[in-house]
Amino acid sequence: MRMSAGEVRQALRELDDLRYSAGDLDQALRRIVLATHRLFAVDGAGLMLLDPDQVLRNVAVSDQRVDHLEQLQIEHGEGPCVDAFEQKTLVDAADLAAEGRWPSFSPAAAERGLRAVLASPIPYNQHAIGVVAVFSAKVRPWSPEGELTLISFTDLAALGSVASGQRAAC
Repeated sequence: MRMSAGEVRQALRELDDLRYSAGDLDQALRRIVLATHRLFAVDGAGLMLLDPDQVLRNVAVSDQRVDHLEQLQIEHGEGPCVDAFEQKTLVDAADLAAEGRWPSFSPAAAERGLRAVLASPIPYNQHAIGVVAVFSAKVRPWSPEGELTLISFTDLAALGSVASGQRAAC
């Protein structure tokens, strides 16, 4: 699916108040996940952040499948979100059923009907403090426009986290 510049602008405008407010972090992160889910027209989205013990934790998900898959990544220390976080780079898989990088994660995702993933680290002060990920039920190559859009949403998540005083002790 290709998204237009107008669709991206509209989604970012809906979240514009997050850039300048010091509101509730949990609510802001849920809004970012829901807006990402809608804009990408995907079957799941999630956001993970570092906790005070420097461990990635689930903080906002669109549904139970994503919640379970993010927990699985935490438990096994593998998956697209873990890789995006550790490598501080965008990570994608167009077909998780054929993906060999994550032997625990990929089959679990395919069993839950999620076939493709795009994950982007949330930046802060030269470190990653979390990850935003989108999941598709269809085999799906991710477009360059989609990749740039997800990066925009991760930057917004970073702004929201910092503005709310939830800085990671990196």
